[in-house]
Amino acid sequence: MESEVKNIDPEEAYRRIVQRMGELGAYRKRIQLSYGVGLFVSVSIAVTIVCLGLDSFFHFAVPVRLSVLLLIALGMFLLLTVFLLVPLVKGPSREKLARLADAQFPHMRNGLVAALQLWRKKRDGFEGYSHEFIDAAVVSAERRSRDLDLRVVVNRSAIKKILRLNAFLVPFAFLLFVLFPSSLRSSAFRFGHPRTRFQLPPKTQLQVSPGDLQVTRNSDVMIRAQIQGKIPGDVHISWKEGQARWREERCRREEEREFRHLFADVKRDILYQVGAGDAQSPQFRITVIDRPRVVKLRLRYQYPAYTRLDPQVIEEDGNVSAVVGTSVRLEVEANKELTEAWLSLDGDERLDLTLTGRRALGQIMVRKSGTYAIHLMDHVGNENRNPIQYRIEAVEDELPIVHITFPGQDVDLGEEMKLPLSLVAQDDFGLSGVVLIQQKIREDEQFPEKQLALPLSQPETPRAEIDYLWDLASLDLIPEDLVIYHVEIWDNDSISGPKKGESKKFTVRFPSIHEILAEVQEEQALQVVDLEEILEEERALKEKLDEIRRELENEEQVSWEQKKDVQTALERQQEIAQELAQVAKDMDLTLHRIQEKRLASLDILEKMEQVRELMEEVATPEMRRALEELQKALQELDPELVKQQMDRFSFTQEDLLKRLDRTLSILKRFQAEQRMDAMVKKLEEMLQRQERIHEQTGEVSEDELKELAGEQQDLKEDAETLPDEMRDLSELMGQFPEMPAQEIGEMAERPELSELLEQLSQAAKEMLASRRQSAQGSQEQATQMLDRLRNDLQSLQNQMSRRMSQEIADAIRMSVQDLLEISREQELHHSRVKKQDRDSPTFGNLAVGQLSLLEAATRVANDIYKAAQKTFFISPQVGMALGRALSHMGRAVEGLEKRNAPGAAHEEKNAMVALNEAARELISALDALGSSCMSGGMEAMMQGLQGMTANQMAINQQTMGLSQQGQYSMEQRAQMARLAAEQEAVRRSVDDLLKEFGDRSEILGRLDKLGEEMKKVVDDLAQNEVSQQTIDRQQRILSRLLDAQKSVRRRDYSRRRRSRPGEVVVRRGPAELSESLGQVQSQLRRDLLRALAEDYPKAYEDLIRAYFQALSQTE
Repeated sequence: MESEVKNIDPEEAYRRIVQRMGELGAYRKRIQLSYGVGLFVSVSIAVTIVCLGLDSFFHFAVPVRLSVLLLIALGMFLLLTVFLLVPLVKGPSREKLARLADAQFPHMRNGLVAALQLWRKKRDGFEGYSHEFIDAAVVSAERRSRDLDLRVVVNRSAIKKILRLNAFLVPFAFLLFVLFPSSLRSSAFRFGHPRTRFQLPPKTQLQVSPGDLQVTRNSDVMIRAQIQGKIPGDVHISWKEGQARWREERCRREEEREFRHLFADVKRDILYQVGAGDAQSPQFRITVIDRPRVVKLRLRYQYPAYTRLDPQVIEEDGNVSAVVGTSVRLEVEANKELTEAWLSLDGDERLDLTLTGRRALGQIMVRKSGTYAIHLMDHVGNENRNPIQYRIEAVEDELPIVHITFPGQDVDLGEEMKLPLSLVAQDDFGLSGVVLIQQKIREDEQFPEKQLALPLSQPETPRAEIDYLWDLASLDLIPEDLVIYHVEIWDNDSISGPKKGESKKFTVRFPSIHEILAEVQEEQALQVVDLEEILEEERALKEKLDEIRRELENEEQVSWEQKKDVQTALERQQEIAQELAQVAKDMDLTLHRIQEKRLASLDILEKMEQVRELMEEVATPEMRRALEELQKALQELDPELVKQQMDRFSFTQEDLLKRLDRTLSILKRFQAEQRMDAMVKKLEEMLQRQERIHEQTGEVSEDELKELAGEQQDLKEDAETLPDEMRDLSELMGQFPEMPAQEIGEMAERPELSELLEQLSQAAKEMLASRRQSAQGSQEQATQMLDRLRNDLQSLQNQMSRRMSQEIADAIRMSVQDLLEISREQELHHSRVKKQDRDSPTFGNLAVGQLSLLEAATRVANDIYKAAQKTFFISPQVGMALGRALSHMGRAVEGLEKRNAPGAAHEEKNAMVALNEAARELISALDALGSSCMSGGMEAMMQGLQGMTANQMAINQQTMGLSQQGQYSMEQRAQMARLAAEQEAVRRSVDDLLKEFGDRSEILGRLDKLGEEMKKVVDDLAQNEVSQQTIDRQQRILSRLLDAQKSVRRRDYSRRRRSRPGEVVVRRGPAELSESLGQVQSQLRRDLLRALAEDYPKAYEDLIRAYFQALSQTE
């Protein structure tokens, strides 16, 4: 141990002990300072809580606050001095620290204190102490204390307590400030201003929100008042708008300590203040600002180019309605400066607008229907409230519409294989193309559809009327083929793509002539049956009325039963008139079909038209007036008037029966003629078909030959009906002696018909076996037989026509001769009667002579009536004139019997006038009968018109494709030169037609004006100037050609070629006789010249000349 002690330097040992004591002192000082700080904090918190709490309850006055603050400052100073400054300045000595260490560690046995004291003795040089002993003690103390933690000698329990105290006081103080923020803050504020005098705080504390506020006009503002402290009975709010007076209202209580007041729809600035108990809030201001809003809206529409619509500006109405593809530019003007503006499309898509101050610009492209709203925001972030939802209506480009206006129904195809089409196409903006879709159907086989582009005279136009001559020859149709067709039209929509419109589908059928003839003949047979039934019923009706009329002769009053019977009969008479009108209408439709299909010659067509007009003339105006007068008489119940009107009506009924009987007779005769003409047409058609089949047999392929064999078999089946049809025709003609019924019957029994069927059947078999030469041999023989049959039948037809015309002409000439003879005798008799006085003994002989003349005239009238049942050329005026003549002659007989010479002479003169009128009408009938022989010329005229019409239609169609093209290529100029030449050729054809047929305006219409129109078209084409005016002029030319063709083919026959229709005839009295005769002298001369031009025997010509010469010298 001594060696170990010796190894330690005592000086170093002492330094270490001193160092350790210094470290212990420093640690003890830190503990004391920490304790002082902790104590200071604890005392500060506690004092603050106590002072603020006391002030909150007692509200210290200024002296008290100053005294408290002074005491606090003094106490805190003492606290800082004792617990901070003193420990910091004055610390414990080393020996004191050593004693504390020795006391803490008993094994040290006060070694640290002894070491320090002894070393001081040594250092001070005290004697009596051994230096070695002192060094050993110091070294020993250092060694024993080397591993000791001297910090344990410092008592740290106090600092732990103060820390726990602070851990409690800090959260407690925070909690108090949370629970009583207002009171504690107020107390702290008052202690912070100790010299300021504060009023006593109210018992109720009031917190108002939102305080000062900026709101947009028409907004709602909710004022909330939070109550602290004592809850008052009510809370009120005082407020005023602008310079108005203050108003006060109670606030509504929402919760225990919350009250509210609503300012609804704020329009002006508001100053407000809330009071609750003894608490009063400061005055707050609600400042009203305007929300941004739209004050002006302008829409600029820019429509798609294809619509050719001008731009449009719409103001004040934000709804958009435009065709798809339209660009709409929006110009928005707001009430204030904007920082942001946008559109909300359909509620979700956003489209920002370009801002320029108060203006915003944007653009909408109309694609679909929907909505949009305009949103605005100002510099403070206010938006326009509830923006208007404007409608976007995307107007779809409508589908184009096309109608086939002509024919507009299912039709049969004529032999020319062309069908005029009239189309009306329309779109809302414009058309781009027209296509004719056609599909051929043969039995059960459907051929592929074909398209044919139709020309548009003005592309892009919204409406087009197109006339097109559809040539179906290229479809290679055979009888009974069907073509289904319709028109497709395309618009010019370049946005969504062109849209298509379709017309209704129609069919055009290529019927066989046999089918058409069978239908027409069936219709005509039904018309005859209808007329026969009407005739029988009219006779029965007349007998009934005659019976009633006879009963009334012996009665003074008209009974109710008689009146009822007459009314029933009259009603039935009106029904019969309607039935007659319907039969006439049916005849008109039949005539139209025959004319349209060209099933008869123009001569037959003219006769059919005359029959139809006879039907229309059956119910005369006189009969209608008599019917009305009789009905009026029945209403008045005047027996004499009823008898008189029934007599008159009986006369009109008799006239009706005669007209019906004549019409029916003529109709039956005409049907026989028509059946004859139809038979000739049928043979001509069969001959043409056989010639075509014969020509194609050597040219077509094997597959096509099989198909052609089917046509050959169809022709054979048609030929099988010929014998039965001829027998039926012979039977029909048997009713009329002048018709070749026997010859037709003999033709039906010819062996040649059987041979024809054998050759046709053999040809079909050879074709199926592909033996072309053998088939062609049989075809040639069949062609020759058909040609002979056609020629023989046509010869019989011509003979019949000539014979019938000759018989009728002879009958009319004979009647004219008889009438002229009677008129001459009447004139001689008249000259003798004028010379007689009342006492003359010759009155008896004169009366007998006049009666003989009356009987002769009656016989002539009967002969004329019989002739009229065979022809319609004898007009009703003949019968009316003869009726007047017989009436006057009868009254002349009565006058002579009464020895009244002047009266008898006057009646005889009137009889002469009527006889002359009847003779003139008969001569006119001869003229019409002679003109009917011009049918061959009319056929030539028809063919010429058809050719010119087809050529003109082709020129029009090609010209349309050249219109409005601006600059023309060399090829187009050459095309226009060719069209000019073709137009000039058509013009010359019209001139030639007019020269050949003369100025027949009643037939050709106003074709003479067409030359000028065509010349203008030729000039336009030659100068390469095709305009819309050129197109319109060509359309007028085509229209006039079609009208002329209709005029020849259907209705517009010259009135000089037909008997004149019935008219309302006013019977002239004796007072007008001499004036009438004076007026007709020039007409008599013209009638004489026309009569002498006819083919009369020499004796008739001398008689006619002498008669008219004497007649012209009368009076």
